[in-house]
Amino acid sequence: QILDYIQKIMDNGFAYEAQGSVYFDIKAFSKEHGYRKLSWNAAALESAMAEGEGALASGEGKKSDMDFALWKKSKPGEPSWDSPWGGGRPGWHIECSVMASEMLG
Repeated sequence: QILDYIQKIMDNGFAYEAQGSVYFDIKAFSKEHGYRKLSWNAAALESAMAEGEGALASGEGKKSDMDFALWKKSKPGEPSWDSPWGGGRPGWHIECSVMASEMLG
């Protein structure tokens, strides 16, 4: 279900694949929707991203430092599951999004 959910986000134009990882495209999403309406301070947003994603915050091929991982390519020795983008693992909170959508619609 997680892979299908990520693919749907990609199909809607709000995510992209980069070197085996998939990132949420904040700029594309913000063109049509409000993003982080309650946090307008860029410094606070950068701090929150660093705290929330930790090592996931950096990624090769990201369009923007603010984009975040929906699917992260696994490094050697890390847990890994098969996906259309290669071996990897779910990114920050995508599991919560999938469960909430499944249960609440």
